[in-house]
Amino acid sequence: MDWLCRNSSLALPRAERSPSHCFQPYAEAAQAFIAAMTQIGSDRATQAAQIAEGYGHPADMKFFAFTRGADTHGLAGLMVLKVKDTAIKVEDVCTDPRTRGVGIQLIERAVLESVKVGKGGRLTLSDMSGSDFYDQLGFKLVDPPLTKSLDPGTSSVWQVAGKTWKVKRR
Repeated sequence: MDWLCRNSSLALPRAERSPSHCFQPYAEAAQAFIAAMTQIGSDRATQAAQIAEGYGHPADMKFFAFTRGADTHGLAGLMVLKVKDTAIKVEDVCTDPRTRGVGIQLIERAVLESVKVGKGGRLTLSDMSGSDFYDQLGFKLVDPPLTKSLDPGTSSVWQVAGKTWKVKRR
């Protein structure tokens, strides 16, 4: 999985960057993702468009997950993060439904960014998905009906991996 962060103040160190062919201008990459979602008839095209249109807020960190698998190429997901007082808020996540594991990798990346900015890996989000995806990752409901939080340090789903946290593989 290759990563691209589009935020001037939080750019990835050179060692974490993917090969140069994966670095596309944000608008080009987002538009390609939206087109791919539209082609497969996914309702995620609208969600991806909304995420892409929100680009430009200086406090936002945006990550694109790239995959190089034999069956898929190019952008596999979009995520928007915002730094808050005690945690990073996951504002938006959208993944290509033809891929597997991209959502987990995006959340793991969000935890890493939370660690990097001194939030200890803690995340919050508003879960409107209607699925148990976030619950399976250790998120707990803190403000019904939508707000959930994750503290990997107190979750049995996460384990220390170097200077960050990773989801325990089942």
